[in-house]
Order: sequence, then C-alpha cells, then structure tokens
Amino acid sequence: MQTIKIESKYFLCTQLTRAARKIVAHYNRELAKVGLTAQQLIALGILILEEDISLGQFAKRLKMGKAGAATMVTRLEALGLVTKEPDPQDGRLNIIKLTDKARELHANIQKTVLNLEGTIESQMGATNLEEFASHLSTFLDLDF
Repeated sequence: MQTIKIESKYFLCTQLTRAARKIVAHYNRELAKVGLTAQQLIALGILILEEDISLGQFAKRLKMGKAGAATMVTRLEALGLVTKEPDPQDGRLNIIKLTDKARELHANIQKTVLNLEGTIESQMGATNLEEFASHLSTFLDLDF
C-alpha cells in the first residue's frame, strides 16, 4: 500500500474539529445531570446576559440562522426554561424571556461549568488554559 503525503503544517481543521467534539461531549455528559446540552447552555448563557431579546437578536448572538434559533427556543420552551411574549413595541415580533425555572437552574449550571473548567484546568494548568482561551478568542476574531 502506498502512503500519500499530505502537505499541511498545522492540520487546523482536524485539530479544531476533534477538540470541539471532545469538549462538547464532555460538557454534554456533565450537563445531562441538570437536563441540558452544551448547545442549550450556550443559548441560556446568551439569555442570562441579555434577556428580553427578539428571535433575530438571539440568532445573531448565537451566530446561527433564525430557523435554528427558533428550534432552540422551541426546545427551551419545552423544558420550561423560556417563554415567548409579544413585543410591546412591535406586535410582529416575539421577545424571549427566561422563566423562574431557568433562573433557579442558573446556580446549578454555574457550578457545573466551573467544575468542567476546573477539570480541564487541573490537567492543562491555569496558565496554559488562559493562553489557550486567549488564542481561541484571537482566532475567532480573524477575518477569513
């Protein structure tokens, strides 16, 4: 069998895809204890930081299309974590609001996230994890 040589210096696509899958799987395992997925955690995090936003604003913050954001809102509604209410200033729009259940769950979510980060930090070291997070932020800001 002949080996094909691949010309790549960093294999970024492979490395980032594998890293993303690994971290999402890790988060999903732990978040299952509080009834959430990593994607739902991200969505709730946006609403905790900026509540009472429209579906369009929510989709923009999630960096996804409105259809995907609408599906996420439907799932969060089914879990009793958000509601949609008509926008008092524009009846054509709905405002997404956190429920009391979501607010009560926030403390458990926060604890779970800190535990997950602590697990990673204990294996990588605080300095390495801080640098890694900083490099990821820089990478995400690149324009290509």
